[in-house]
Amino acid sequence: IELNDYDPLQVTPWLEENILNLLDGNAVSSDEARQRIEVWFEEIAGNDEIMLVCPGKQADFVLLFNLWGKVESGNPLRRWDNNLPPQINHKWHPDMDTLFLFHGIDPNLDRDTFAETAAEGNRHHALYDALVLKQCWEKLIEKED
Repeated sequence: IELNDYDPLQVTPWLEENILNLLDGNAVSSDEARQRIEVWFEEIAGNDEIMLVCPGKQADFVLLFNLWGKVESGNPLRRWDNNLPPQINHKWHPDMDTLFLFHGIDPNLDRDTFAETAAEGNRHHALYDALVLKQCWEKLIEKED
């Protein structure tokens, strides 16, 4: 899902070159994105809790959770803890950087190299990156066996 109501002042040259040029232009508002994601969570999980895994500790969870975030009492920080869909309203959301650290792997290691990926597509495109992340996850799970 692409958003059309992001703050253009946050767009850096790196984002312009590596992310925005990969988008297909079918952007929607944050409200519509939130509604679509809620429907998708319901379809894949019903009322069960699911675990989200993001690539790193940067902005991935914050950007997603901000779809449900609310600014309260003049505090510039958003609160989303009581607003998240029930499928993700818990603390089971690790990031790959931390998982790498726990497995003794440098979190700066190139994910494609670690995963020995065969993923097709453009690096930094969300779907490509998700496939690489899934392959990293599976490889970490294999290491534990």
